[in-house]
Amino acid sequence: MWWTAFGAIAQAAGAVATFLAVVVSLRIATNQRKPMARGSAKLLLTFACDGSPGVYHIGFTVLNTGSVPIFVSSLGWRTGWLRWGPKALRHRYAVQSGYGDQGVTFPYDLSPNRSATTLSPLYLMKQAGMNEARAELFSRKLPLLGWAPVHGVIDVAGRRSIVVRAAKDLTDFLRTNEHGVNTDEQGLTNTAAQGEG
Repeated sequence: MWWTAFGAIAQAAGAVATFLAVVVSLRIATNQRKPMARGSAKLLLTFACDGSPGVYHIGFTVLNTGSVPIFVSSLGWRTGWLRWGPKALRHRYAVQSGYGDQGVTFPYDLSPNRSATTLSPLYLMKQAGMNEARAELFSRKLPLLGWAPVHGVIDVAGRRSIVVRAAKDLTDFLRTNEHGVNTDEQGLTNTAAQGEG
């Protein structure tokens, strides 16, 4: 009788182990088919390799970390502290626009283990100036809490948006429309000219 009970327990344990193995296998198979990616939002300095000065850009980079192609549909911004709650603390969103002809323009497909960067010349945004809508989005500041956090938002079809913290120098520029390196109207850095003076 003791051996019968032991055998029943062993059979039940075996059935549970088989069930768990099937669940894990299905989970792995499902995850392999899910779009997976990570990204970044930062200032990038590009060079034309012809001896001309570099040009600063706002750069969104996306890396496909999964095993299936992904479709990047749009790029944008999110500021604020909370998804829900008092209006002063809630997230606010905006679509990034005004892209130049450098880098990859969205929407676009991205193969597994490949990355792509979309560039927007910094001087275009600087020339547009700090209007009321931009100030309302990026320049919110509250006592005790300080500046509202700034994140880049990368929309990928079939998964939740990728939210990445904007790099500090980019965040500072978005809040103030000022950048540490002076730029002329074409966005060319004047660092070399300053060094010669």
